Amino acid sequence: MLAVAKINLDLERVGDEAVTIARRAIDLGSEPQLKPYVDLPRMSTMSLEMLRDSIAAFVHRGPEKARCVIPRDKDVDELNRQLHRELSS
Repeated sequence: MLAVAKINLDLERVGDEAVTIARRAIDLGSEPQLKPYVDLPRMSTMSLEMLRDSIAAFVHRGPEKARCVIPRDKDVDELNRQLHRELSS
């Protein structure tokens, strides 16, 4: 039961962040694009796949699938750092 409460809290946080991102995207939509964002859609796809796999692992009680999600987080973090570097230079 504790795991369900933690997951619920994390999903609530994901939802809150999604709203923040959507609001910011609306604001930025009126600004000229600095450069093509090739990695942003890739990072989004990777994150959504991780979220789907995490939920599926929980629902189907698949610890192997859950363990496979963990190392993929480093790839998303690296793309995020790369985007920050590119946009701040």
